[in-house]
Amino acid sequence: MNATTKEKILQMALKLFGEKSFKGVSVREIARECEVNIAAVNYHFKSKEDLYLEVLKSSIIQLSSDIQQIYESLPEKKVSLLSLNVFQLFINNSEKLKASFKLILSSEDFHERMSKEFPRFIGPPGGDFFNYCIKDELGEIGEDDINWGVRVIFSHLIHKALILSNGHICQSLSSVGLNEEVFKEDIIRLVELVMHDLQVKS
Repeated sequence: MNATTKEKILQMALKLFGEKSFKGVSVREIARECEVNIAAVNYHFKSKEDLYLEVLKSSIIQLSSDIQQIYESLPEKKVSLLSLNVFQLFINNSEKLKASFKLILSSEDFHERMSKEFPRFIGPPGGDFFNYCIKDELGEIGEDDINWGVRVIFSHLIHKALILSNGHICQSLSSVGLNEEVFKEDIIRLVELVMHDLQVKS
């Protein structure tokens, strides 16, 4: 029983919960797929509900941490640069991204508990760093306007990345000239429009 076993359980639980939802997966199935016994799962997690919540929290923390690293490593704090780098992060981790967001979207029974145990993660994971980046570029503007900008940009990045994660859709799009590079141009243009709107309102 060690951190490696716990991480293995969390990774497999993310995959299975993402594919089948909370109700569609048993602890026995997770243990079997991890090649550990049920006692190992119970050692690290008190219940299936606690495991699900821990997977959800772990996924949010990891995504937020990845976006923080991108933000801190930017040569200049430009929202367009942050957006393109986060988009690449999503593409590079498309399978994990799909599982994570399926998990988040199917976790309605856990939202109240999540909000009590993890209140700072209201909004998109890593959204704080888009918030900071907008302020870096435009200065202090209204929080409601910034939050709108973060939601618009973040949802667009997720949408485009999820499209590219589906091979069949990619083939169809490529036949009409749409690909990753075109999507990156779309992202830059969207960010420019959002930033212009925020600047006008500031």
